[in-house]
Amino acid sequence: MTATSSPSPTDTATPTPSATDTPSATTTPTQICADGPPIAQAHLKLSKNGAPIGNERFGLKGEAVLGGELDMFVNTMWLAVLDASGSVIFERTIAAGSAGLGLPGWTLSGGGLVWSFKDRDGVSADGITGIKVLNRSSRSVGLHKFKISGKSANFHVPPASLPLTFVVVFGPEPDQCAQRAFQAESGPEPWCLVAGDGAVIKCR
Repeated sequence: MTATSSPSPTDTATPTPSATDTPSATTTPTQICADGPPIAQAHLKLSKNGAPIGNERFGLKGEAVLGGELDMFVNTMWLAVLDASGSVIFERTIAAGSAGLGLPGWTLSGGGLVWSFKDRDGVSADGITGIKVLNRSSRSVGLHKFKISGKSANFHVPPASLPLTFVVVFGPEPDQCAQRAFQAESGPEPWCLVAGDGAVIKCR
């Protein structure tokens, strides 16, 4: 993925992400989404964030005004959580393609307004178990609400890395990604806080 492009459609129903689906060593996630809209109503929660590392639970939700039509059957989705310096703490790539019988993938429902990804065991995207993207253009043109869940994988965030930023890329167009930078707990909202000696991190 570069600053002006992201995964292009492929000819198969369930494409495999290529090296261009994620940022290069010289391109940061915030550069990729430099022209993307901010995420409103942003919430990020990490639990079981203490030892042992690698068994965390991850939740992310928000809403953003996106351009064009999303097509998760052909476009790879990508997300990243960044530390205070802008370095990637963890990232995930969710492959395009429709869900097969008992297999991970995307479905489209609600009259073409609701994209859903399910992977009960979290094997296809390293712990991501569910995503829902709801088109709310009837309320405001281009508005999309989304929710992402993950568990039992390495979503660990060292408390010293706060405040966080997260970036979500839904499609290949510059206005089909969005991001939200949080502030330190002592700063203005939205901010991040740590609880339970680092076992829980909440940003909102």
